[in-house]
Amino acid sequence: MTLILNQQELMEASCCVGYSSRHVPCHKLKRYTIQRMTGTCDINAVIFHTRSGRFICANPSLELTVNILQCLKVAQVGE
Repeated sequence: MTLILNQQELMEASCCVGYSSRHVPCHKLKRYTIQRMTGTCDINAVIFHTRSGRFICANPSLELTVNILQCLKVAQVGE
């Protein structure tokens, strides 16, 4: 399932309902937020914010997601 939301859609949607199957390179990402499973959100997710203003829902349990998070943290330290 691919779920990519733009900024307006994210404001309208309260949470990710599925994970993207797309790989987005770290250099195309600006930052991320963490979604916790709550009463309204039924999955944990990492929401990547792209430089082009889109949002990508990722599975926090995947090694690829963890690697991208590490890349973003290193990039932020270097700024």
